[in-house]
Amino acid sequence: MKILISLFLIYFNLSPLFSQLNPKLNTYYQSLYTAEDFILTNQFDSSIYYYEKAFAMFPENFVTDLNNALICAIEADRYELTGKYIVELLKQGVPRSYFEKKHYFSRFVDSQIFDVMYEPFETKIDSFKIKLIDSMLVTDQYPRVNNMPDSAILAIDMINEKILEDKIFTDGLLPKSYEVGVQIYGDTILVTPNLHILMIHQVRDDLEKYGKFYINNLEHHNINPLTYFSQAQTFGERSDTTNLGCEGRIFAVIESFGEDAFTCCCNLKDQVNKNRAKYYLEDLDRAIKKYRFSKTTKLPFMLQKHVYGKWEFPDDKKLEDAINKRLSDPNYVRFLEE
Repeated sequence: MKILISLFLIYFNLSPLFSQLNPKLNTYYQSLYTAEDFILTNQFDSSIYYYEKAFAMFPENFVTDLNNALICAIEADRYELTGKYIVELLKQGVPRSYFEKKHYFSRFVDSQIFDVMYEPFETKIDSFKIKLIDSMLVTDQYPRVNNMPDSAILAIDMINEKILEDKIFTDGLLPKSYEVGVQIYGDTILVTPNLHILMIHQVRDDLEKYGKFYINNLEHHNINPLTYFSQAQTFGERSDTTNLGCEGRIFAVIESFGEDAFTCCCNLKDQVNKNRAKYYLEDLDRAIKKYRFSKTTKLPFMLQKHVYGKWEFPDDKKLEDAINKRLSDPNYVRFLEE
C-alpha cells in the first residue's frame, strides 16, 4: 500500500519498556507542567521559578519551554533572564528574523532586552546533517507520490535507515534541535518536522525496534513527552490499557463530531491518566485547561497540542450513529467550550 505523509495506520505495542519512572526526569517534567499551570493564571514570576528549577537540571532544554520562559520573563519584567533564554533559542537554530518579524517580540528587538541577540555565540548546528535530512526526505517521498510499488518504497526506507544510523543518530539517539535546528513556517517554530516524517516510515517498517528506540530517546531527554505522544499518534489503534488519549486511533482527548464534542471520563479517564503518567505526560484535566488557554490567549505561548480530534462523516446517518454511541457510553461526557 502506498503511503503519503498524511496517511498512516501502524499498529504498535505501547506497553512500557521500563519498570518505573526516572525520578530526575519526572521532577523535571512536573516542574515544567507546574510552570505552565502558573501561566494560565498570569503568575509569571511563579512560572519562572519552576522553569529555572527545571532548566538547572539539564544543560540543554527544549525550544517550547525556552520560548514560554522568555515570554514569562518579559511579562514579569525579569529582563536579567531574557538574554540567556534568547541565546538558547538561537543555539537551536531559531533565526534572529523570527524575533524581528513576530509581532510580540518585534516590539523589543531594538531595546536592550534583545541586545544579546546580535552578539556572537557558539552553536553545535550541523549543516551537513540538516542538508542530508532534507535530501533523504525528497528521496523518501519520491516513490510514494509517484505510486511506485511497495518494493521500491521499502528499498528507499532501507537505504534511509542505514544513513540515519550511520550519519544522523549518535549512539542510537536522535539529534536534538541544538544539532539540526528548527524550521520556521510563517511565524511559527517547527521542531525537526522533516526528521519526524522520515522516522514515521522507519517505525512502520520495524515496530519493535523503533518502539524501544523512542522509549530510549525519551529516557535520555532527547525528546520530550509531547514529541513522543505526537509520534505515537501514528502507530495505530491500541486498547484502553495502552491509550494515551481517550480515543485509541489518534489519541484524541477532545473529539469533535460536527457541532458536538466529547471527552472521556470515569474509568476510561482514570486508565488513560495512568497510561500517560508512564511517559511523563500530564493528566487529561491539565491538558484540557492548557488547550482552552491556548485558544484564548494573545501571548505566543507554545502549550498543549495534539488534544483535539475532528471526525468527518460521509453522511448524516453515520454522524448521528457516532454521536449516539458516545452519548450511550458511560465513559464519555459532552465537552463544552468555556
